[in-house]
Amino acid sequence: MAKMTEGDLLSQVLMAETDAISHSSSYMPLNQKMMEYYLSCPNGYEVEGQSQVTSTEVQDVVGSDMPSLARIFLGGNEIMQFMPNSQDPRDIEEANEKTKYVHHIIRNQPSSFKLQHDFLKSCEIQTIGAIHYPWKEVKRTEFKEYEGLDEDERASIITDLEIEKVKQGFDLDIEDAEEDEDGSFSLEIKITRTKKSVVLSNIPIEQMLISQNATTKDDADLIGHRFMARRGDLKAQGFDENKLAQVPAGSNETDSRMRAIRFKDQGGQRNMSAIEDSANDLLPVSNLYVLMDFDGDGIPERRHIIKIGDVIFENYPFDHVPYAISSAILMPGNLMGRSRAEITMQSQLLGTEIMRSTMDNIYDVGTGRVVVNDTIDMDSLLTSRNQGVISMDGPGDVRSAVAQLETPFVGDKMLLISQYIDSKRVASTGEMLSNQGLNADKIYNETATRFEGLRDSGAAKIELVARVIAETGYRDLFEGIAWTVSHFQSSKDEIMVLGKAMTINPTRWWNEHAVEAKVGAGAGDDSETLSSLSGFFAIQNQLKAEGSSLVDEKDRFNTLEKMLQASGFNQSNEFFNDPEEPKESAQFLMEQNKQLMQMLEQASQKNPLAEAALVEQQGKIAVAQGNLQLKENELAEKQRQFNVSQQAQNTKDLLTLEKDYVKIEADNQIDIPGKGL
Repeated sequence: MAKMTEGDLLSQVLMAETDAISHSSSYMPLNQKMMEYYLSCPNGYEVEGQSQVTSTEVQDVVGSDMPSLARIFLGGNEIMQFMPNSQDPRDIEEANEKTKYVHHIIRNQPSSFKLQHDFLKSCEIQTIGAIHYPWKEVKRTEFKEYEGLDEDERASIITDLEIEKVKQGFDLDIEDAEEDEDGSFSLEIKITRTKKSVVLSNIPIEQMLISQNATTKDDADLIGHRFMARRGDLKAQGFDENKLAQVPAGSNETDSRMRAIRFKDQGGQRNMSAIEDSANDLLPVSNLYVLMDFDGDGIPERRHIIKIGDVIFENYPFDHVPYAISSAILMPGNLMGRSRAEITMQSQLLGTEIMRSTMDNIYDVGTGRVVVNDTIDMDSLLTSRNQGVISMDGPGDVRSAVAQLETPFVGDKMLLISQYIDSKRVASTGEMLSNQGLNADKIYNETATRFEGLRDSGAAKIELVARVIAETGYRDLFEGIAWTVSHFQSSKDEIMVLGKAMTINPTRWWNEHAVEAKVGAGAGDDSETLSSLSGFFAIQNQLKAEGSSLVDEKDRFNTLEKMLQASGFNQSNEFFNDPEEPKESAQFLMEQNKQLMQMLEQASQKNPLAEAALVEQQGKIAVAQGNLQLKENELAEKQRQFNVSQQAQNTKDLLTLEKDYVKIEADNQIDIPGKGL
C-alpha cells in the first residue's frame, strides 16, 4: 500500500471522527439526565398548579462520597508507588524517583486541588472522568516598568537581570533607557519565560470522542476531544497563521445541550465570542489520537492529529494515548462504566414524587375545602375579610348549606414509604443517612451491632469506588506522566521532598516499572493509619530495648515519617533526624557534645579534679568530629565516582539509542520528532 495523501488522511479522520460523534449520541442523553438530576432540575413530570419540589438524592450521595475521596486522593500521603523490578540499586533509585517526581508534578499543577476534585466528581456524576496530560511548551510574558532611577540604580537593575537571565534561561528585552527632564531614567523590560512540562487539564465528557465498542483507551480506533479555541490563542501556540486564516469561525454543536445544563446559572452555552474581532473568533479544534496505517506498511500505528475546522495542522506518530480515564463503577469489557449518580436516579425520581404528593396533601389539609348548595351567594363566600357576611337566598339551615370537606392527612404514611426508599438507596450506594435514627429503629428494630454492620458496609462501597479510581484513572495518570517525562524532558529538575532537596534526572529512566496503588481498605482514614503506626512503633521500641536485630534506627525513623504524613505534616526534618543523613547526624552529635561540655564546665568550676575529665572529653569530641568528617569525605568521593561512571554509561547509552533512531529513520524514510538526524 502507498502512503496516504493529505486528502485521504483528511477523509479517514473525518470518517473516524463522525463515528465517534455518532457513538457519543448514544451515551450523552444519559449523562445529560444525570447532570440534571444532580442539579435538581425539573424532571419533566411537573403538573401545573401542583407542587414542583425536587428531591436531592443524587446530590446527597455525591456529596457524601466526595469528603472520603478528597481525604484519600488529595491528602499528603502517596497515592501510587512505582515498584522496582529487582534489587539493583539503580532500579530501586529510578522507581523511587518516579514516585516522588510524578507526585510532585501532579501536586504542583496550577489549581491542582480543583483539577483532581473535578476529576473525582466527574467520575461520581458522569459515566467517565478524563484528564489530559500532554507535554507542552508554555510561554509566559512579564512586563516591568521602572521610573525615577539614577544611573547606579539603572545599571544595578540591568546587571541583576542579565545574571538572572543566565541562571533561569528566560528571554530578556530591555528598551533603551530614557533620561527624563529631571535627569532620572525610566526602564521598560519584557521578560518571556518558556516552560516545557506536563500540563494537566480536565476534559468534560461532552468534549470526549471515543470510537464505538472500545474496551480500553489503547484499543480504540480514535480517542481524543473537541473544544473551541480563539484564533489568536492558536496563533500564539505556534499554529500556521496562513492556514488559520482559512478556517472560518464556527461552533461545536455536539456538546451544546450538555454545556447548556452545566452553565444553566450563567445563561447556558455561548457558541460565539462576545467580542467581535478576528483574534477572538472561536474555531472548532479536534485533538485526536487515531490508529491507522498512514505509511502504508500494512501495520496500523497510533498518530497524533490536530484538526482545526476541516484543516489538518499536525500529524505525526505517537505511540501513547495521554488520557487518564476512570469510572466510579466498572463494567466488564467496556471503557464506559457507571456512575454513582446513575444508580441513585431511580431513588430520586420516587423521592420527588413522594415529596410532591406530600406537599400537595399538606396544602389541601392547611387550606381546606367546603361544600355549598345553591342557596349560598358564591361571591360573598369567596370574599374573605374580617367580620364578613355570607348571603343566602331564602330560608334554610346555614349548617346544611355550607359544610367543611375534610381532607385526610397522609404525610405519616408517606414518611414510611420515604424511609423504605431511603433504606433501599443505602443498600445500593452505601450512603448513611444522618436522620436514620429513632424512626428507623421502630420500623426495622435495628440494634447497635446491625447499625455498625451497615456503616462498615457503606464504608466498603466508598472504598471500592476509591480503589477503582486509583487502579484505573490514577494508574493511567502516573504511568502516563512517567512515560511523557522520560520521553520529552531532557534536563534535570530539583524538587523538595519532605523538606529535602532531591535531584531528578528523567534521562536516566530506562526501566518500565509497575505501579502499585496505595489506596485500599481504610486507606482514607488517617486516624486508623496513625493508630496502627503507633502500635508498630511501640513494638519497634520494645525490640530495640531487647537488643533485637529486627529493628534499627532507620526502621524507626521510617515509621515516624509515616506517622507525620498521616498527621498531615510533610517535612520530617523539622521533627526528626534521618540517621542516614550525615549532616543531620552531625548536628545531633554537635548538640549532644555541646550539652556535655556545658555540664563538664559547670562541674570543673566547683571541682578542680573535673578539669582533667573535661580535657579528656574535648579530645574525644575532636576525634569523633574527625572521624565524622572522614566518613563524609569518603561518602562524597564514592558519590563522585558513581556519578562519573553513571554519566559515562548514560552517554554511551544515548549514543547507541540515537544510532538506532537514525537507522529507523533511514530505513523507513520518516522523521521522528526530536530524535535521530
